[in-house]
Amino acid sequence: MLAVSKKKLDINDKYLKQLEDIKIRVPKGYREVIQDFAKEMGFKGVNPFVISLINEKMEEKNYADRIPTGVKEINKEKDESADQ
Repeated sequence: MLAVSKKKLDINDKYLKQLEDIKIRVPKGYREVIQDFAKEMGFKGVNPFVISLINEKMEEKNYADRIPTGVKEINKEKDESADQ
């Protein structure tokens, strides 16, 4: 087992506090199908793929909000709004 530094644990904890989990369940064997399809569609993983699909539906319905694809995007939005 690898030792993880306290600093690394603190950074990871800070990162995770900025996120919320949503869990979905699929029949056995389909997780890999979804992962493969997401990569085939050009996404790095299932999470950005699912967020993209949700954002597409929100846009179709003219819903005002969009979901950022990650913490970097959230921080970028915060920085931009602070500059204004």
